[in-house]
Amino acid sequence: MRPNVRRLRRMFKPQRIGHTVKGIPQYVGDSLRGLHWMFRVGKRQADRNTITTRDGVPLNTHWDRPLMHGWKDAAGKWKRMQRVSQSTFEETRTLRSKKGDFRMNTTDRDLAEMGRLGFKVAWIEPKVWNNMDNQPIWDEIAAMGKRHGVELKGYALPGNWKCLPYMNAAGIPSHRLRRR
Repeated sequence: MRPNVRRLRRMFKPQRIGHTVKGIPQYVGDSLRGLHWMFRVGKRQADRNTITTRDGVPLNTHWDRPLMHGWKDAAGKWKRMQRVSQSTFEETRTLRSKKGDFRMNTTDRDLAEMGRLGFKVAWIEPKVWNNMDNQPIWDEIAAMGKRHGVELKGYALPGNWKCLPYMNAAGIPSHRLRRR
């Protein structure tokens, strides 16, 4: 077994951290309903994917190009290849899952719900480094965690490692992971 896989298993303790399982769309795991499901099945730590909009609002979403991955635009203004990281928060408010029952939440709202439910740790994963390779964003996310009583930890996969120094400087212990 490679050392990075052992490190992953130690870090994440998969039996305790809520994450989307195979067969469930990713937007479910990043939703408030997904948090409630994780809480009901006994998870007290959750993986939270984060992308920041062009105007600096951190959102919980796995996909930077949502129309390619199970989202639709209720207003009909989004282009197929348009990125969340290159759009404003107001533009993202028109996005819904294909059935229309899920929306993208802000990281602040997500952490508030985690604190209300009693989650102990949120594992923050930046999905793209656009707009997230600056200190004020990570200071704001760290303040959100403190305000809502949720401990933040972080990790990044290759391509997003640029965020790690900012996460650590904001007081969010973070790790560099490698793909298998």
